[in-house]
Amino acid sequence: MPRIPGIIWVQPLAETDDRLSRIFSPVSHLNAVKNSPELREAYEQTLPLLSEYSTWVGQHEGLYQAYRNLKEGEQYAALDLAQKKAVDNALRDFELSGIGLPKDKQQRYG
Repeated sequence: MPRIPGIIWVQPLAETDDRLSRIFSPVSHLNAVKNSPELREAYEQTLPLLSEYSTWVGQHEGLYQAYRNLKEGEQYAALDLAQKKAVDNALRDFELSGIGLPKDKQQRYG
């Protein structure tokens, strides 16, 4: 993303998600194609942590609001098509994670 004031937080989040995916994808793949007790144990220990992180991010009100502010603000117009798609997808993912649900239902949903 270009250096647009007020949205420099988007790139580090995207990079963190990408790194996490690059680290876990081989483990997940190996677990599916060459399962072993050791690999299964590592996979099963890691999966709840990833799920917890994903739920935490997906239901993080501050991040959701920051993305909404970006989408509804003047800065959105300065983004290119791919960047707009990334913002739109992030908002979609928040909705799919239950961000719009009441707090008690978010906990059940997560």
